[in-house]
Amino acid sequence: MNPKHCGRVMAKFKWCLRVMLPFLICIMLLNNLAIGAEKHWIADKSDDGSIIILEDGSVWQVDPVDRVDSMLWLPTEDIIIPDSYDCLINTDNGEKVDAIRIR
Repeated sequence: MNPKHCGRVMAKFKWCLRVMLPFLICIMLLNNLAIGAEKHWIADKSDDGSIIILEDGSVWQVDPVDRVDSMLWLPTEDIIIPDSYDCLINTDNGEKVDAIRIR
């Protein structure tokens, strides 16, 4: 095999490890977290991301620090609620926000 070709193959392999491996690990962690978690989707939310209403009618108040993330979430995006019930995880983009159920 040509040494130049080996160098290009190794460079592509290193790029794949650097770029794709963190993404794959994130997906694996989300899947593991989803086991035993409640799966929902966003029915509605406030414009500032402070309140999220899920399809089951539950109402969640998002921690002020995390509202910059939740304000960008869209209705119909999938959400999981871990058994701990202290956060919402958007499985469409992997973002997690601390939240408490208020209704």
